[in-house]
Amino acid sequence: MAKKILILVIVLIICFWLLIGCVGNKYNAELYYNAQAMMNVEYLKDNMTLWAEDDFVIDTSLPETRTHIIKNENDFNFAFNEFPKEVDFSKKMVLIYFFTSCYPTSPYRLKKITIDSDILYVDFQLNKAFSLGRPDASKPQQTCVVLFIDILDINSVRFKQV
Repeated sequence: MAKKILILVIVLIICFWLLIGCVGNKYNAELYYNAQAMMNVEYLKDNMTLWAEDDFVIDTSLPETRTHIIKNENDFNFAFNEFPKEVDFSKKMVLIYFFTSCYPTSPYRLKKITIDSDILYVDFQLNKAFSLGRPDASKPQQTCVVLFIDILDINSVRFKQV
């Protein structure tokens, strides 16, 4: 009897985790990190963020973050030299978020997406290593995440690293 109850509990836990996984992606969102490696150099320069410059002169007039909503192929091709995925702009739009990070090539993952009026809120998180230290930390650098998402009727996007 105890064995049957244990099996039932395990099955319920698995179903719960599967349900959470499906609910979390209701906009068919795909997050790509380290996207700056595939971008046009001029586009990167035009979207520099505070504390991410390569030289020793810091431009304090730069913003901490920059966000772009791309809804057509021309704007996408202006931003990227290459991208490993094709975009069907009749179904998808692309959101680009620039920020400064000490982990510019580390993986990030999507946590939560919500809409309030015409504002899309995107929470994402650095995938932390199981060790105490992070060997891939570096000086602050321009970092970029790209989100492919279903077309939504929004006017702005607010990304937040949680």
